[in-house]
Amino acid sequence: MDVRHARQILEIWRRKSLGGAARALKISQPTLSRSLARVEDQLGVTLFERGPNGATPTTYAEYIVSRIAPALERMDALAMEVQQMARGEAGRLRIGAAPLARATILEDVCLEVSRRFPNLRVQVSLDPAEALAQKLVGRQLDIAFSSSEILTSEALRHDPEARAFSLFAYDTRFHAHHEHPIVALKRELTADDVLAYPIASLSISRTLRESFPISLTDAQNGHLRALQTGDYDLLRRVVSEGRAIGFGPAPLFERDVREGRIVSLRFGAVRERRGIALLMPEYLQSPLARQIIEIAIQAARRMEGTRDPG
Repeated sequence: MDVRHARQILEIWRRKSLGGAARALKISQPTLSRSLARVEDQLGVTLFERGPNGATPTTYAEYIVSRIAPALERMDALAMEVQQMARGEAGRLRIGAAPLARATILEDVCLEVSRRFPNLRVQVSLDPAEALAQKLVGRQLDIAFSSSEILTSEALRHDPEARAFSLFAYDTRFHAHHEHPIVALKRELTADDVLAYPIASLSISRTLRESFPISLTDAQNGHLRALQTGDYDLLRRVVSEGRAIGFGPAPLFERDVREGRIVSLRFGAVRERRGIALLMPEYLQSPLARQIIEIAIQAARRMEGTRDPG
């Protein structure tokens, strides 16, 4: 069994599927099946039970993966370090950013990266959290900036190796234009108060849905689902023009709240979330990755330093 076989076994274990592993390795499934069969013949054991639901690792496969995964990560990190040294940090950095990151630290991070590494080619993808998780697991991104809710994504449940770094805390709240009728109520709001108006949000997240009773009228359900968008600028504009109540990360509305255009509503529990950076383990060991994390942490500190304490 050589390094190529080790990578194949690791990828099958990650994907729990020969087809998925073959796509990730950029080889055909029959080629991967033959290679796996040769290794199993050589070892005299079955590594994966094949069936209609995919490839289930046996005890032997689990043991092999526990031994080879750290070694392969070190090899990948070493190769990356040598390549970066050889080109003086000239290369490529693939950043993925969820809407939260775009509204908070992304611009600051990109400006500092370009200043510190002028020869580095930076590619930025703007995607919802689930799409970012899929790209990260598929090794199409080097680092992703998102909210901590990305950790519950389907992709990361199936491939939980990603490493998360906490950058900053934020709240999710309901907001409205300062002249919106609901602001005139001047009291703790009820679910009926809020659902009397259209709601604009990023999605019908569990956090949003749990703010209201399980049973809703048709009209209330329609208002709850009035607008979902991954475009933070659109969400902010809809709320700032008084066309809907907005639900989303407080940093999105901070400037408008400070300037009095938008009001944070007294409704429901304030949910604290985290803005995080997410990397796969093989990239985490590179010197560049550690510097990018430090840049992101500094950007988050600057952002938090500009927040209104009230």
